[in-house]
Amino acid sequence: MFSAMGSQLLAGLNSITRFVQTYGTTLFAIAIASVPGLNVVAAGFISGLVSGGNLKSAVLGALGAGMIMGIGTAFQGAATIAAKGEKAFAHGMVGGVMSAVRGGSFKA
Repeated sequence: MFSAMGSQLLAGLNSITRFVQTYGTTLFAIAIASVPGLNVVAAGFISGLVSGGNLKSAVLGALGAGMIMGIGTAFQGAATIAAKGEKAFAHGMVGGVMSAVRGGSFKA
């Protein structure tokens, strides 16, 4: 009985270890970006540095965070369907451009 429980416990720990090894960096970057009171651009810089591991990723993270925040601020009072559509379009454009700059695709 105890050996079965022990092997189940080890299997569970192995699963947790694989999860952390696979997603740990991403989770850490998200946690940094979620720190209350941390400047959005600084959070983008740190998250980019953690997830990308280099200065280019950090700078792109800061730029992307700043642009997304600027769009959110500009459309803060968006009440009409058209304004909300423009906000969504602007966020999509920034996301697509940032993806392309990072070497990815601007496709959906």
